[in-house]
Amino acid sequence: MQSQLLDFADTDNRAGFRLHRFEVLNWGTFDRHIWSLNSEGDNALLTGDIGSGKSTLVDALTTLMVPAQKITFNKAAGAEGKERSLRSYVLGYYKSEKDDSSYKAKPVGLRKPGSYSVLLAQFYNQGFDQWLTLAQVFWLKPGESSPERFYLVANRPLSVKADFSEGAGGKGAIYRACSDGCARPTGCNCSQASTSTAPNSAAIWGLRANRR
Repeated sequence: MQSQLLDFADTDNRAGFRLHRFEVLNWGTFDRHIWSLNSEGDNALLTGDIGSGKSTLVDALTTLMVPAQKITFNKAAGAEGKERSLRSYVLGYYKSEKDDSSYKAKPVGLRKPGSYSVLLAQFYNQGFDQWLTLAQVFWLKPGESSPERFYLVANRPLSVKADFSEGAGGKGAIYRACSDGCARPTGCNCSQASTSTAPNSAAIWGLRANRR
């Protein structure tokens, strides 16, 4: 009987692009170090105690995969309010303190404006032997309320350590880091965009665009 697979993966369980490795740097309370999840194309179950960062990682992957205007942060925990935001994740808010002058609660972050955050996911299609890396870099200028972001799509495996220098800081340094990566052999697509604009995900995955 002819195989019903659309590609040449060994089994249906390996068909299509599957998450191989996921990395975060300076996202929420995942601070300073590169934190990684290695699923290697297998199904994965994310478990942990309350407050251990499960929703934070789910939100990170959602940020990579879903248009910014459609994201509801902390939805995995059933939250419907605006208790989390892109700003809170980039600055690493982890508690609130009372402001001595206004007597209002203000968030306290692990990072200051001027730092940067990276989300990166490697996907692999076994049937066609194809790699795909999606990455976003975020930074917040002093005095601004909303983080800026930089998108990168590559047809090869990238990593935070090798392709996004930990010492790079500020918009210019981030741009140079991404540009250097794109200049290497094999192609990738870099773009700086507003928080409501992302590369065409349908084209990336080879899907028919949703025009609704």
